[in-house]
Amino acid sequence: MNDENASLTATEQRNLQQVQAWADAWRLPGGSASRMVDEIYADEPEVTAVLQGHRVSGAGNFKSAWKEAELKIEEVYAEREIIFSTMLARGNSVAFEGAVKMVTKDGEQRGWEFAVFMVFDSQGRIVSDRTYMPNSPHGDLFEQAAS
Repeated sequence: MNDENASLTATEQRNLQQVQAWADAWRLPGGSASRMVDEIYADEPEVTAVLQGHRVSGAGNFKSAWKEAELKIEEVYAEREIIFSTMLARGNSVAFEGAVKMVTKDGEQRGWEFAVFMVFDSQGRIVSDRTYMPNSPHGDLFEQAAS
Protein backbone atom coordinates (compact mmCIF):
# COMPACT_ATOMS: atom_id res chain seq x y z
CA MET A 1 0.00 0.00 0.00
CA ASN A 2 1.42 3.39 -0.88
CA ASP A 3 1.06 6.56 1.20
CA GLU A 4 -1.70 7.96 -1.04
CA ASN A 5 -3.88 4.90 -0.32
CA ALA A 6 -3.18 4.85 3.43
CA SER A 7 -6.29 6.89 4.26
CA LEU A 8 -8.61 4.89 2.00
CA THR A 9 -11.13 2.46 3.44
CA ALA A 10 -10.91 -1.23 2.61
CA THR A 11 -13.86 -0.80 0.22
CA GLU A 12 -12.16 2.09 -1.58
CA GLN A 13 -8.92 0.10 -1.91
CA ARG A 14 -10.85 -2.89 -3.26
CA ASN A 15 -12.63 -0.69 -5.80
CA LEU A 16 -9.33 0.77 -7.02
CA GLN A 17 -8.07 -2.79 -7.44
CA GLN A 18 -11.22 -3.62 -9.42
CA VAL A 19 -10.57 -0.68 -11.74
CA GLN A 20 -7.11 -2.12 -12.37
CA ALA A 21 -8.67 -5.57 -12.98
CA TRP A 22 -11.07 -3.91 -15.45
CA ALA A 23 -8.13 -2.32 -17.29
CA ASP A 24 -6.23 -5.61 -17.26
CA ALA A 25 -9.23 -7.44 -18.75
CA TRP A 26 -9.52 -4.78 -21.48
CA ARG A 27 -5.77 -4.94 -22.31
CA LEU A 28 -4.47 -6.81 -25.32
CA PRO A 29 -2.68 -9.07 -25.51
CA GLY A 30 -3.57 -10.91 -22.35
CA GLY A 31 -6.97 -9.49 -21.51
CA SER A 32 -10.41 -10.96 -21.95
CA ALA A 33 -13.56 -9.10 -22.97
CA SER A 34 -15.57 -12.06 -21.70
CA ARG A 35 -13.98 -11.81 -18.26
CA MET A 36 -14.52 -8.05 -18.20
CA VAL A 37 -18.23 -8.26 -19.04
CA ASP A 38 -19.08 -11.48 -17.16
CA GLU A 39 -16.99 -11.18 -14.00
CA ILE A 40 -16.03 -7.56 -13.38
CA TYR A 41 -19.44 -6.04 -14.16
CA ALA A 42 -22.52 -6.94 -12.11
CA ASP A 43 -25.29 -8.97 -13.70
CA GLU A 44 -27.42 -5.92 -14.61
CA PRO A 45 -25.08 -2.91 -14.76
CA GLU A 46 -25.84 0.46 -16.26
CA VAL A 47 -23.14 1.12 -18.86
CA THR A 48 -23.28 4.45 -20.69
CA ALA A 49 -21.06 6.24 -23.19
CA VAL A 50 -22.47 9.56 -22.06
CA LEU A 51 -21.40 11.84 -24.91
CA GLN A 52 -22.62 9.39 -27.56
CA GLY A 53 -25.80 8.39 -25.76
CA HIS A 54 -25.00 4.67 -26.03
CA ARG A 55 -26.66 3.10 -23.02
CA VAL A 56 -26.56 -0.60 -22.26
CA SER A 57 -28.48 -1.34 -19.10
CA GLY A 58 -31.19 -3.32 -17.39
CA ALA A 59 -32.34 -6.91 -17.34
CA GLY A 60 -32.61 -9.26 -20.28
CA ASN A 61 -30.18 -10.28 -23.00
CA PHE A 62 -28.42 -6.91 -23.19
CA LYS A 63 -25.32 -8.24 -21.44
CA SER A 64 -24.80 -10.99 -24.02
CA ALA A 65 -25.26 -8.43 -26.85
CA TRP A 66 -22.77 -6.12 -25.16
CA LYS A 67 -20.28 -8.97 -24.71
CA GLU A 68 -20.67 -9.89 -28.38
CA ALA A 69 -19.86 -6.28 -29.34
CA GLU A 70 -16.79 -6.28 -27.07
CA LEU A 71 -15.58 -9.57 -28.57
CA LYS A 72 -15.90 -8.16 -32.10
CA ILE A 73 -13.94 -5.08 -31.08
CA GLU A 74 -11.27 -7.26 -29.45
CA GLU A 75 -10.71 -8.98 -32.83
CA VAL A 76 -9.63 -5.66 -34.41
CA TYR A 77 -6.64 -4.98 -32.13
CA ALA A 78 -3.19 -6.48 -31.70
CA GLU A 79 -2.50 -4.24 -28.70
CA ARG A 80 -4.47 -1.98 -26.43
CA GLU A 81 -3.91 -0.58 -22.98
CA ILE A 82 -5.26 1.98 -20.56
CA ILE A 83 -2.90 4.51 -19.02
CA PHE A 84 -4.33 6.12 -15.88
CA SER A 85 -3.57 9.72 -14.99
CA THR A 86 -5.95 10.39 -12.07
CA MET A 87 -7.97 8.11 -9.79
CA LEU A 88 -10.23 9.16 -6.95
CA ALA A 89 -12.09 6.71 -4.72
CA ARG A 90 -14.83 7.54 -2.26
CA GLY A 91 -17.14 4.95 -0.75
CA ASN A 92 -18.48 2.69 -3.50
CA SER A 93 -17.45 5.08 -6.31
CA VAL A 94 -14.28 5.61 -8.31
CA ALA A 95 -13.67 8.43 -10.78
CA PHE A 96 -10.69 8.32 -13.08
CA GLU A 97 -9.08 9.86 -16.12
CA GLY A 98 -6.73 8.26 -18.54
CA ALA A 99 -5.90 7.50 -22.12
CA VAL A 100 -6.35 4.46 -24.30
CA LYS A 101 -3.54 3.44 -26.64
CA MET A 102 -4.32 0.88 -29.32
CA VAL A 103 -2.73 -0.70 -32.37
CA THR A 104 -4.95 -2.50 -34.88
CA LYS A 105 -3.89 -5.80 -36.42
CA ASP A 106 -3.15 -3.72 -39.56
CA GLY A 107 -0.70 -1.55 -37.59
CA GLU A 108 -2.87 1.58 -37.31
CA GLN A 109 -2.34 3.44 -34.04
CA ARG A 110 -5.42 4.80 -32.30
CA GLY A 111 -6.09 6.41 -28.96
CA TRP A 112 -7.87 9.09 -26.99
CA GLU A 113 -8.30 10.49 -23.53
CA PHE A 114 -11.34 9.65 -21.43
CA ALA A 115 -12.93 9.92 -17.98
CA VAL A 116 -15.10 7.39 -16.17
CA PHE A 117 -17.32 7.35 -13.10
CA MET A 118 -17.91 3.84 -11.73
CA VAL A 119 -20.07 2.59 -8.85
CA PHE A 120 -19.48 -0.83 -7.27
CA ASP A 121 -21.74 -3.23 -5.41
CA SER A 122 -20.85 -4.88 -2.09
CA GLN A 123 -18.96 -7.65 -3.95
CA GLY A 124 -16.84 -5.14 -5.85
CA ARG A 125 -18.59 -5.63 -9.21
CA ILE A 126 -19.36 -2.61 -11.38
CA VAL A 127 -23.04 -1.61 -11.26
CA SER A 128 -22.67 1.74 -13.03
CA ASP A 129 -20.13 2.85 -15.65
CA ARG A 130 -20.53 6.35 -17.08
CA THR A 131 -17.75 6.89 -19.61
CA TYR A 132 -16.92 10.25 -21.21
CA MET A 133 -14.85 9.83 -24.39
CA PRO A 134 -14.71 10.96 -28.01
CA ASN A 135 -16.60 8.96 -30.60
CA SER A 136 -15.33 5.39 -30.84
CA PRO A 137 -14.73 3.83 -34.25
CA HIS A 138 -16.94 1.02 -32.92
CA GLY A 139 -19.93 3.09 -31.81
CA ASP A 140 -22.26 1.25 -34.16
CA LEU A 141 -21.62 -2.01 -32.29
CA PHE A 142 -22.55 -0.37 -28.99
CA GLU A 143 -25.68 1.11 -30.53
CA GLN A 144 -26.71 -2.35 -31.71
CA ALA A 145 -26.02 -3.85 -28.28
CA ALA A 146 -28.12 -1.13 -26.64
CA SER A 147 -31.15 -1.75 -28.85
